[in-house]
Amino acid sequence: AASLGPQLTVQPLQDPTPPTTTPPTTTPPTTTPPTTTPPTTTPPTTTPPTTTPPTTTPPTTTPPTTTPPTTTPPDGVTACPAAWDAQVRKAVNDLRAAGGVAALKDDGPLDNAANARATTMAKNRSMTHGNWVAEVTAHYPYWGALAENIHAVVGVDRVVTDWKNSAGHNTNMMNATYNDVGVGCMYASNGVIYWALELGWNGANT
Repeated sequence: AASLGPQLTVQPLQDPTPPTTTPPTTTPPTTTPPTTTPPTTTPPTTTPPTTTPPTTTPPTTTPPTTTPPTTTPPDGVTACPAAWDAQVRKAVNDLRAAGGVAALKDDGPLDNAANARATTMAKNRSMTHGNWVAEVTAHYPYWGALAENIHAVVGVDRVVTDWKNSAGHNTNMMNATYNDVGVGCMYASNGVIYWALELGWNGANT
């Protein structure tokens, strides 16, 4: 059934009496200011990079059974005459002989390493040791000791003399620990010569 609305009752008219009104009492809301805690920050801890000296001695390992890859100069880099490498090796061994130190043996993998190092410098036009240990290890991996001499600009007639006249470089060349040698020489695209002399000791190659 439909729901009916409220019943309507009619009252006689009376003099209207104005209603009395009471103003509402309002209480302003209280607010609590937010409290913020600034985040704490921890200053970063930085460790300065370490540098690898020109000589290093790692743990001894087993000799490799693989032949390391040969290096091919990239575009813009040209190999020096092969006779120059032999001339530098002879000059270094002459110095060692004069000092009563055994001659160094030419080592194919170490020659590849030296050529790779000279190529890197020539390509970048920068005479720097850089990441030399990793580059050499890629070609001459099972070594017991390593040293590197580098040079730039000068020709074959002066490079060994300059190394001889530098105490640290001369010490490397005269160190009786080393028995292998590799020589690398590359021209950069601007004509500058870059040299790398790699000295190594491999217990399996004595």
